[in-house]
Amino acid sequence: MERPIRKELSVEFRHTIQSLLTQACNSSKDEGEIAQFLKSRMDNQLSPTWHVIVGRSYACHVGHEDGTFGTFNYPPYNVVVFKAGL
Repeated sequence: MERPIRKELSVEFRHTIQSLLTQACNSSKDEGEIAQFLKSRMDNQLSPTWHVIVGRSYACHVGHEDGTFGTFNYPPYNVVVFKAGL
C-alpha cells in the first residue's frame, strides 16, 4: 500500500495521486512506465505541468508551485511528484 511520506498537497491531489499510483504499479513494474503513466494522468486530471520521479534510490532538490509537492512510498518504489512550469 502506498503511503505519503512528505506532502505539501491538498487532500484532493493526494487522494488522486495515490489512486493513480496504485493503478500504475498494478499495471507495470517498470519505473519509466510508472512515471509516464502518472505524469500523463496527472496532467490530464490535475492540469499541467507535473513532474514525476520513480525509483528505488535517488536524491532530488526541486523548485515547485506551492502546495504541489509530494513524496510517496509504494514498495519497492519511492515516488516524487511536483508541479512546475506553465
